[in-house]
Amino acid sequence: MRLRVPSAIHLNALDLLLIALAAVATGLVNAIAGGGSLIGFPVLTAVGLELAAMGPVFVASIYSGHFGAGLSVILLAVPGLAQVQPSTDTR
Repeated sequence: MRLRVPSAIHLNALDLLLIALAAVATGLVNAIAGGGSLIGFPVLTAVGLELAAMGPVFVASIYSGHFGAGLSVILLAVPGLAQVQPSTDTR
């Protein structure tokens, strides 16, 4: 069985705005608790993307999230890379 991959995807400005907002919401949900695909998948389906086109989109979003998390761990773990100062406020 071969998957049919669309040769061109036609999206208007409203579709792109909706995808961008869903991407931000998906990233926020994934950063806090996971499960952001429950937001992103229905939006991509609603704008007309086929399943074959959605796979790479989600893989890219997951790997970019892992990259950001790994970078933050490195910055906090290596002394001197992140200039985090402890609070001296004693109120």
